[in-house]
Amino acid sequence: MRDLSAPLRHPVVQRGIRAALAAGVSWQLAVLLPGALSEYAYYAPLGAVIACLPTVADSASVAWRTVLAILLGGGIAVGVHEIARPVPTALTLALVVALGIGVEQWRVLGSNASWVTVAALFTLTLGKPMIPRRTSCPTPGWCCSAA
Repeated sequence: MRDLSAPLRHPVVQRGIRAALAAGVSWQLAVLLPGALSEYAYYAPLGAVIACLPTVADSASVAWRTVLAILLGGGIAVGVHEIARPVPTALTLALVVALGIGVEQWRVLGSNASWVTVAALFTLTLGKPMIPRRTSCPTPGWCCSAA
């Protein structure tokens, strides 16, 4: 009789299962985060899949560097956005890319350094500002909840 578990011993199959489980679990945990943090839940499975390398030791090493790179990129985008709100979007975007590439030179990030700029761009372009909506408009005819 043929051994049905033989395909499960193949490294590619093991990596696929590990990546799929990591992406699913990380997504489920990320959507449970409070408030605005859950709006960026898509970063969790992205980082999980990237972190799944052929060995557990490699995965752990890559995982913390990837998470650090993504957090640094998000921090750069939020920081630049908060400081440079009156600056046009194109200039803000250019500054985020320049800072991201500068931070990518940090050797600790290793081969995952490029995620700094990618995460910064995603955060800046896909992030939504948290603007409270007014329940009543003090000036009739004007929109009070404009972003």
